[in-house]
Amino acid sequence: MAAGTARAVLRHRVGSWLIFAAAVKLAGYLYWTTVRPEFSMAVYDYVPNMLAVLVMGLILKRRLRDPAGSWLAAGVVVSFLAAGVQLSGLTLAENFNHNDLYHVIQMIALVLFYRGASRLQDVR
Repeated sequence: MAAGTARAVLRHRVGSWLIFAAAVKLAGYLYWTTVRPEFSMAVYDYVPNMLAVLVMGLILKRRLRDPAGSWLAAGVVVSFLAAGVQLSGLTLAENFNHNDLYHVIQMIALVLFYRGASRLQDVR
């Protein structure tokens, strides 16, 4: 997601560097999860990607005046809200726990990401 957003938002040199960095991070993540298959590794991979997308969304919105940035930034905020709910352990009903609620909230984030990504135009 970070690589795709970088491709659309950043100029060739900076965008290419970020895409390369994302690929290296992915390779490290894949290696590390084979050595230590723990859920915390997914969180360590998730946070920097979401922060990168948030920053690029804000760049789109503020510098380029592109409304796609607002949608992407909103998707990140809702994703972090969903992660907070999952970490909280909140249970709304016997058969609807924090993990279920996380996925419902994350579906909203995915709609926001889709709305933003569908409006992206390559700045290259």
